[in-house]
Amino acid sequence: MKRRALTLVLLLALVPASLLLAGAEGRLKGVVQDKNGKPIVGAKVVMMAQEVSATRQATTKKGGKFVMIVADATRSYMIRIEADGYQTIQEPVKLTIGGQVAKTWTMLEGETVTGATVVEVHGPGARVYNEGAKAFNNGEIDLALAKFREAGEVNPELAEAFQGQAMILWSRKETDAALAAAEKVVALDPQNVLALRLRYDAFVEKNDERADEALDALVAADPTPSTARRVFNVGVKAVRSNEVDEAIARFEKTIEIDPTLDQAHQILGQLYNSKKEYDKAIASAQRVLELAPGSPEAHSILYEAYRATGETAKAEASWAILKESKPEDLARALYEEGQSLFHAGRIDEATEKLEQALAAYPDHPTANYTLGLCYLNTGDPRAKEHLQRFLELAPDHPEAGSAREMVSFLP
Repeated sequence: MKRRALTLVLLLALVPASLLLAGAEGRLKGVVQDKNGKPIVGAKVVMMAQEVSATRQATTKKGGKFVMIVADATRSYMIRIEADGYQTIQEPVKLTIGGQVAKTWTMLEGETVTGATVVEVHGPGARVYNEGAKAFNNGEIDLALAKFREAGEVNPELAEAFQGQAMILWSRKETDAALAAAEKVVALDPQNVLALRLRYDAFVEKNDERADEALDALVAADPTPSTARRVFNVGVKAVRSNEVDEAIARFEKTIEIDPTLDQAHQILGQLYNSKKEYDKAIASAQRVLELAPGSPEAHSILYEAYRATGETAKAEASWAILKESKPEDLARALYEEGQSLFHAGRIDEATEKLEQALAAYPDHPTANYTLGLCYLNTGDPRAKEHLQRFLELAPDHPEAGSAREMVSFLP
């Protein structure tokens, strides 16, 4: 018994955040065309996360088509499309968590007249800073950084100079330098939201224990959806560590800040089911359905909760809706429910859910992976089969290396 308990702990440690965050992934499938509907091939497409300096780039191919995948569809994104001889398009784009958004953009002939706005500052160091701001907006990043540094030397109390440095250094993944610049901004301007965000993100990147304090400061200064997503991600990490109560607290805080984030309500419902707090699970699932009508994940939560509380008719109604879902959607809903049970240590129940998921759609990669872990936990020889199937379906998945290592030790 002790050996099995130890094995469970070790296996839980193997389950990465990437599996939990898989549900937050989003895909954008786009088409770029001219006013006559003719595809524009070779257009440059850049998608930028508005809260952090993260970008995705693509070039339109045959048919003017492009595809982009982001790991976190809960963020707000801005898309920019450029092509020679056409006016640049720049606008917000909203992705769907766990799904795909398809959209067509029409470009008009001519050149873009206006560029980015330069917000000038005044006082000591202002002239150098403004030169840096213009260079930044013209894409001359090295020059901009040099000017921002010079401005900070001329006027050590010019918060904007250090903010500019922090943004550029963070985009270059120079975490320590970006953090140092952000700290200077916060010291000069404690309510500077951009610096507070960057400081928190840097602490997370460095696995620094000051991240919690930094997040509290960010929540106080900026209780917006952008901040809610960061709290959400802390909840995901808590689930990974099997800290269910901590995860629940984080997701509750998430929906306090942003009540419209259905993914937080969904995970709360799954966690409440895992703790057998079925009334709360039902309330969470019903909120998901208000935000995302027809959600298979919500009906999976309701089916589990109603079945456990003896409300047979309601359970059957939820199951009937689930069965009408696309096989991939049904499998995803059952997988996420099974995953929550797995992290709660309810291996037998998790195994049942994951088996149902694969019965609906055998090619769900991470359902195969997690079921393999369940079987490994109970000594079931089918563990190797499912881990190998996971590797066949997703050979480049971040956990493929772990799966190969486990397979190598199995008979």
